[in-house]
Amino acid sequence: MKSKKGNNKPAVPTIATFGKKKIKVGKILKKPNVTDSSIATKKVVLLEQLKNESATVVSHRGLSLEDLCKQLGHYNEGVRRDAIIGVKQLLESNRGQIPKNLRVIVPCVGNQISTGVGDSATRAHLKSLLKLVCEVPIDVISSHFDLFLTHVLKGLSDSQVHTRFFAFDTLLIIMDRYPSLCSRKSELFDGYLLLMSSARRPNKIANVLQSISLFLNIFGSSHQKSFWSKQDVELSVSEKRCTYIEPIIPCREAIEFAVIYGSSQQSESSPLYTASGLLRACEVLCTLIASSVNTEKQKGVDQRRVSNELNGSVTRLCELSAEFKQENCPDQQYVNDLEKPFNMLRKCPQFFSNKLLKKSS
Repeated sequence: MKSKKGNNKPAVPTIATFGKKKIKVGKILKKPNVTDSSIATKKVVLLEQLKNESATVVSHRGLSLEDLCKQLGHYNEGVRRDAIIGVKQLLESNRGQIPKNLRVIVPCVGNQISTGVGDSATRAHLKSLLKLVCEVPIDVISSHFDLFLTHVLKGLSDSQVHTRFFAFDTLLIIMDRYPSLCSRKSELFDGYLLLMSSARRPNKIANVLQSISLFLNIFGSSHQKSFWSKQDVELSVSEKRCTYIEPIIPCREAIEFAVIYGSSQQSESSPLYTASGLLRACEVLCTLIASSVNTEKQKGVDQRRVSNELNGSVTRLCELSAEFKQENCPDQQYVNDLEKPFNMLRKCPQFFSNKLLKKSS
């Protein structure tokens, strides 16, 4: 038999020229002869968009001031907290935007005072934001001051303790920053005395003493007997004549919010220089000062510092009382009623050395 040739050679493998792609059900293969015209980018920025974005000040999250102020009214507390932080960050970086946007800032930020913020960290951010807003000059914020004060007084009457205390801290800020605007607000005068005469007053004695000092400085130094502060006179010796020059009427607020309280509560003189206002202030403040002395004695706080602050307030009350009695000559019944609040102070050892308190007895 003849042997077969070539049986020991290995077989040559066959390789397919085009491989078959595996696809999932529902997928369609792209045709290889079609050009892909899709744009592989996430954002298309036009020149007009760059121009608009550069003109609008935004926060670190890319939100404008109006967007953040809208979020201040959100029902979610976390959204409101982020909005407060965003507004503070935006205004700190762009302080020139505060006077231009007070019409947006005051209603939205003031609403946070009256409604209350539950988180202590958020209240700290809100307090920093309010201090930033109160850096605005008096002539700029005067048109918005009534609305701002309305939110503060509403917060002082709130049932929540943290809301009342935060509103009281805000009141100290505006009394310290804008004393001339506060001096003509009778609703602030009545609201402060109402709070200090109730059991809802703040328990932090340092803030209470500061508020008494600010209250007396504001309402006790704005007494004006006449509308004009001075009279200008032009003298001519050669012509032997004297010409009185009428001064220009002092500039009032550009916009009056009389509708807030039903009628304008702004007066030319301080409410503390009226008979009822002075009597009410002496009754409330003398009681508050006497209780503050006893509280500080129990807590063991620095007595010298407290005595100096309290003696200054008592001295100012005595001066106001003596000035009113000298100018108005009230009847004996009113004088007796006015002396009753000071009797409790004369029993305190801290005021034994007060000469005006002894003299008024």
